[in-house]
Amino acid sequence: MAQSTPPSNDRRPLQTRGKAWVNTFTNLLLKTGITPNQISVLSVLFGFLGASAFFYSGHSNWLFLAAAVFIQLRLIANMMDGLVATEGKRGTANGQLYNEVPDRLTDVLFLASAGYATGQPAGIAFGWAASCGALMTAYIRLHGAAITEGAHDFSGPCAKPQRMFLLTVSALLTAIFANPQVLKIGLALIMIGTYYTFARRAVRLSQQLTERAKK
Repeated sequence: MAQSTPPSNDRRPLQTRGKAWVNTFTNLLLKTGITPNQISVLSVLFGFLGASAFFYSGHSNWLFLAAAVFIQLRLIANMMDGLVATEGKRGTANGQLYNEVPDRLTDVLFLASAGYATGQPAGIAFGWAASCGALMTAYIRLHGAAITEGAHDFSGPCAKPQRMFLLTVSALLTAIFANPQVLKIGLALIMIGTYYTFARRAVRLSQQLTERAKK
């Protein structure tokens, strides 16, 4: 069984990494020739499939369920690329690029398409606004790490795991109750949460820079 690797300061802390099924799945992947970058590309495919499910959900309410499944598959792929890279020592020089770009692309794919799935102008606006908020939270995290040469700030309350959890639950409830209003409310919560998260990270970064200047 592969041993857990201590999280580095640029890896999001996830309790899921310590689960038995994750170790088993990691070992299975390490027995293949798959690379972390290939898993990252696969995560983008899940993003496009999930976005398509949202976009065409008007034809079948159960496509919301499919969207929820693809959201989770993308999250699993996003976790496994890092584990295969670290546990299997298969990291590449451009691995960070493959790690970040798919995240940002799939954020927009899921959130924007979910907005269109509501079939309402307000829902569409919430979807795009939530997409922008997701990009902003990632920007302040990466910029902060770059200018301080320190750890990435993964604080919430609406970081990637939280916003994808909210979107998954919203999609499932929409499939169950056949009411896109539920999805619109979920997107509104994600929108508010991401902008608050951006502001919180910006304040924390400002405080860190101020404290460093005093030394």
